[in-house]
Amino acid sequence: MEARIIAHVNVRARLAAPQTITFLNRTTEPLAASGLPVETFTDKGRLAHAGETLDYRRLPPAHTDGDTVIVFANANVHHAGDLFFNGT
Repeated sequence: MEARIIAHVNVRARLAAPQTITFLNRTTEPLAASGLPVETFTDKGRLAHAGETLDYRRLPPAHTDGDTVIVFANANVHHAGDLFFNGT
């Protein structure tokens, strides 16, 4: 079974091109086509899996142009990754 990779259009664009972080003097090469998101979105989307509904949305402005939050509707869980820091 292959993974279904979903990402914001900006994430796909960045993964498909070399990325240079000047202050770290580091360049990351593009991912192979097999690792790139096949399904992309610009604002929001919905996915149903194993009895759970996931709503995802780009959350601008954030620290990158592809940051996404995911809401697991039935579980009442919000996944915000590094966009949320408890206590700061």
